[in-house]
Amino acid sequence: SRIEAEILAATTQLASIEQSMPLLAENIRLSAGEAEIARSQIVTGQSNLQRLIEAEVQNYRALDSQIAIQAEKMILQLTVAALTGGLGRELGLD
Repeated sequence: SRIEAEILAATTQLASIEQSMPLLAENIRLSAGEAEIARSQIVTGQSNLQRLIEAEVQNYRALDSQIAIQAEKMILQLTVAALTGGLGRELGLD
């Protein structure tokens, strides 16, 4: 049925998101490390402001991606809950 297909699609997307989360967390950790290195190297003259700004922007983009993916995950979870009737039960609508 159409509902079963939608549930399958949403759960498949959720599984994909779950698999991508560790990689995204690692990207955030690495980009934060790069920014910290650039920040400390400015003091010694081994880095410049442009490198620091690029590293900070990369970290902010990774964090922004994480927020977007977490929002997508919540939307998919609500979609599955709505399609399976779980949302109505949680809200006391049954």
